[in-house]
Amino acid sequence: MKIRHKITLWVVGVGLLTSLVLLTVVFNEIMDEAHEIHDPELEAAGRTLTQHFPFEKQPGQIEQENLIRPVLDHYWVKVYGSGRSPVYANSLWGISEVSLDIEDEEDDDTYTVSVFLPAGSVLADDDESSEMSFRVHMIRVFSNGEPFWIQIARPLGELEEEMRELLVILIIGLLGAVGPLVIGSYWAAGRIVRPIAVINRLSGEINDKTLSQRIPLGNSRDELHELSRSLNRMFDRLQLSFEKQKQFLANASHDLKTPIAIMRLFIEDAMQRQDLPESFKNQLMDQGNALLRMERLVRALLDLSVLNLKEKQEMQEFDLAVLLTEVVDEFSIICDASDIRIETQIPEHLQVVGDKDTLRRMVINIMDNAVKYNQEKGVVRLEVSATADTIQLSLYNTGPGIQGEDLERVFEQFYRVEKSRALEYGGSGLGLTIVKEIVRHHKGQVIMESEPGAWARIRITLPRHPEQGLEQEESGL
Repeated sequence: MKIRHKITLWVVGVGLLTSLVLLTVVFNEIMDEAHEIHDPELEAAGRTLTQHFPFEKQPGQIEQENLIRPVLDHYWVKVYGSGRSPVYANSLWGISEVSLDIEDEEDDDTYTVSVFLPAGSVLADDDESSEMSFRVHMIRVFSNGEPFWIQIARPLGELEEEMRELLVILIIGLLGAVGPLVIGSYWAAGRIVRPIAVINRLSGEINDKTLSQRIPLGNSRDELHELSRSLNRMFDRLQLSFEKQKQFLANASHDLKTPIAIMRLFIEDAMQRQDLPESFKNQLMDQGNALLRMERLVRALLDLSVLNLKEKQEMQEFDLAVLLTEVVDEFSIICDASDIRIETQIPEHLQVVGDKDTLRRMVINIMDNAVKYNQEKGVVRLEVSATADTIQLSLYNTGPGIQGEDLERVFEQFYRVEKSRALEYGGSGLGLTIVKEIVRHHKGQVIMESEPGAWARIRITLPRHPEQGLEQEESGL
C-alpha cells in the first residue's frame, strides 16, 4: 500500500474516532441538560405537594384536594410511608401501578429512570408494552414524626423523540463528513508525499553516467530536506569514486602501452635470430600472442576510459554514408579472404552531426564482430534507413548467433559469448561495450537480436543531431 493511502486511512480513522467521541460527549451533555430542564418545575410541584398533601389521612382515604389538583393533573405522583409502603398514587396516564424505585432514602434527589408501561396505558401502544423514561424528583418529609417519600415525575417521551431525531441528524452529519474528510486527507497526504516522489524520481534518474546531477533542496528545513542533503552527499562520494576509478583506468592503460610495445619488439627481434632452438622460438611465439592479446585489451581499455572521461564530444556535421562505405571497403578484403559476402543498402547523403572518429570506431567494432563470428560462405548485410530526425543502422550476419542468456549481457564489460577466449577471435569483451558508450554519447539507442544457430543482428538508431536525443534502450530477443 502506498504511503499516501496509509496517511489517508490514518487521518480518516483518527478523524472519525475523534468526531465520534466528541459526538458522544456532546450528545450526553445535551441529554443531561434537556433532562434538567424539568428539574425546577418538578421541584416547585414537589414543594406544593409537601405543603398541602394530607399526610394525616390513612391510605385509601386520600382524595385529590382542590388545592393540589394542578399538580396531580399534570404529574405522576406516588407517596410512600414508613417502610416504603405505598400511601397514594394518582392514576394519571393510566400508570398508577407502575413503581419508580426510590434511589436514596436519606436525601432529596432528581434522577431519570426507564420503566416498561403496560399495554393499554395512555403513553404506551395499544397492543404491547413499551419502555419510557421519566424524570423523577424524590422528596423525603416528616409528618407527625413519621417519614414520607414523595415521588413526582414527568414523562420524557417527546424530549426523547427529539433527542433521537437529533442523534440521527448528528450521525448523518458524521457520515456526510466522511467524504470531505477522505478527499481532504488524500489531498493533504499528496502534498506531504510529493517531495518524496520527486526525490524518488530524481534518484532513479541518477546513475553512473549522470552522477553530476543533484536533488534540489527545498526551502523548508524538515526531514525531507535532510534526506535530500544526505543523498546529495552520497552522490558526491560516488561521483568522486567513479572519477578516480576512471582516471586510474585511463592512466594505467596509457602507461602499459609503452612496455607492452617494447616487449613485442623484443620478441619479434628475437624470433629473427637463427641460433635459437625451434622449441624456444615456439615459446616466444606463444608469448608474442599473449602480448598481442594484452595489447588489444589495453587499447580497448584506453578507448573506453577516453569515452568515459570525455565530457564533450567533438561534434561536426558530415556524411555518414561516406564513412560507412569507407569502413565496408576496408573489410571487403577480409571478407573475401574468409569467403563472406557483404551486402549493403546505404542511401546517399546521410548528413548527421556527431563525433566522426568515435562513430567510425563504432562501425568498425560491429563490422569486426559480424565478420569474426560468421560462418564459411556466410553473409554480412548492412542496411541503413533514414527519417527527417533519425538514422537507423541494421547489421545482420549469419553464424552461431547468441543464446538468450548471453543476449542480455553482450553489452557488459569483458563479457564474451565465445567462452574459450581463443586468440583467433581476438576479442577482449569490450567491443560492444564501447559501441554502447558511443551510442549513449550520441543519445541514441542500441539493441541486439538473434536466433541461436542461425543469425545475429544489431540495430542502432542515432538522432541526426544529438540535441534531439533518444531514450536509451538495451534489450534482446
